[in-house]
Amino acid sequence: MNVPPPRINPEIFRVQLGLLDEFLHHFVYRRVLEGQLEANVEESANLPAFWSWTSNSHIKCAVNAWCMVFGGDNENNRTHWKEVFSNDETTIRRFRDSITQDLGMDILEWGEYHASVKSFRDNYTAHRHDQPPAVPLLDTAKDIVLLYDEWVREEIKPHSMEFPLLRDDLGSLYQAAENEISPAIEQAKLRFRRE
Repeated sequence: MNVPPPRINPEIFRVQLGLLDEFLHHFVYRRVLEGQLEANVEESANLPAFWSWTSNSHIKCAVNAWCMVFGGDNENNRTHWKEVFSNDETTIRRFRDSITQDLGMDILEWGEYHASVKSFRDNYTAHRHDQPPAVPLLDTAKDIVLLYDEWVREEIKPHSMEFPLLRDDLGSLYQAAENEISPAIEQAKLRFRRE
């Protein structure tokens, strides 16, 4: 049986997967670090500023990576999600429909959420203004990342990618982050108590 080639640009999708994986790493590290710092607020307040700066940096890096795939779709953004399907309007509409159906957002909510993440990137992580926007809820960005990865793979069937689904690696990513961050925070707390 002759199987037609997948209707995507695999090179762009590989780059996108790297960016989406980068987003997930920063998202998870931020989430785990934030949880560790909030577990004992009094002790955490006395930790060096390094931990607060690190936590905030993970937000910025996560937003920037997400926007490289889901941000502006101008002609200079070769990693934008629409590029993987060569800006095919029917396919673009199907993905937007998937966002509304699978994530329970209507198209207006998607537009507002998208604008909030882009605004944070444009007015805080990439540039600075007097009144920076609120930090967007990155759980929604994470859900969009996981949905997009699964959606593209569904669109290219019967073809497959040699990379595992990002969702499948999420649990081990959380565990690895816990294993790295928890001892580092505890060590910092011990050092502070001795000083």
